[in-house]
Amino acid sequence: MARLSVDDRHPTEGKGNIVRAVVGEGGTVPATLRQAGVGRVIGRRVIEWSDSLGTYGMGGPGFFGLYLAETEAYSAEWFALTLWGAGEWLLLDGRWAHANPNQYDVQRPLRSDYAGMEGWDEISGMLVGAIVRDAAIRDNASVMTLEQGEHTHILEVPEDTSRLPRYGGSLEQRVWHSHESHLDAWVISPTAELWV
Repeated sequence: MARLSVDDRHPTEGKGNIVRAVVGEGGTVPATLRQAGVGRVIGRRVIEWSDSLGTYGMGGPGFFGLYLAETEAYSAEWFALTLWGAGEWLLLDGRWAHANPNQYDVQRPLRSDYAGMEGWDEISGMLVGAIVRDAAIRDNASVMTLEQGEHTHILEVPEDTSRLPRYGGSLEQRVWHSHESHLDAWVISPTAELWV
C-alpha cells in the first residue's frame, strides 16, 4: 500500500526542524534520546521500520522509526526521528534513504513509494534484523552503526546537509538549525501512534 506523500513544506529560518509529538491523541510526550540515553538503543535488534510514522489526523509528518526488539530491561519500542519527511534527512551507507521524485535524476534513493509511480525498497533488507552496535548522536549529526549478519551499515543524519536531497518543492538545501539538537529529534515511543 502506498502511503500519502509528505508534502514539501519545511520550516522557515528560525523555526526549526524538530516536530514535537505526543504518544496517542492527547497523550504523553515521548522521551527524547537526551532523556533516555543512547545506551537505550545499543545492542537492540531492529524488527521493523517505517518512514511514515506520525499523524496529525488527516495525514502524517513522515517520521522515520526503527522498531526495536524487547530486551530484559525494555519493552519493544520505536526509536523515531521526529523531523518532517525524516527519511529525506537520512543516509544509509552514504545513499539517500528517501527523496522527492524530482530528485531521482540526482540520486536514486533506497526507497520510493509515491502513489502512481514505480516503487522499490532496497532499504528493508539492510534494516530489518540488524543490531544497533553503536550510536554517536551529537547536536548537529547522528551516526549509527548497524550490524546485519556479516555486513555493517551506517545510518546517519549527516552534519553536512549538502549530502541530502533538496526539498522537493522549493529545491532549497536542507539546513540544520544551531539552536536544535539531534538528541531532541530522536525519541523513544511505545507505539507508532505519534500525534503532532
